[in-house]
Amino acid sequence: MRISFTPDKAMTLKVRYNGEEIFARDLEPGEQTIEIETPKVTGKAEALLVVDGKEIPIATATYTYEDEPEDGTEEEGDGETGCGCV
Repeated sequence: MRISFTPDKAMTLKVRYNGEEIFARDLEPGEQTIEIETPKVTGKAEALLVVDGKEIPIATATYTYEDEPEDGTEEEGDGETGCGCV
């Protein structure tokens, strides 16, 4: 997942995958491009900004993997088949 934007004040970027926080970084004002590695299992990523203590959703992406193990464990390889970003 790649997120590019230019915040005008300090804030925190958080990413959750299937409801679990997988990334958090404090950001300063200015241009930002951040690459975030998501788990290799089917799921939904949610990006949020935290500004003045309030979480603001900014994007979602749904990932589908055809070769996902039935027991839900992660497996090496790139079985990504789709990403619907909003």
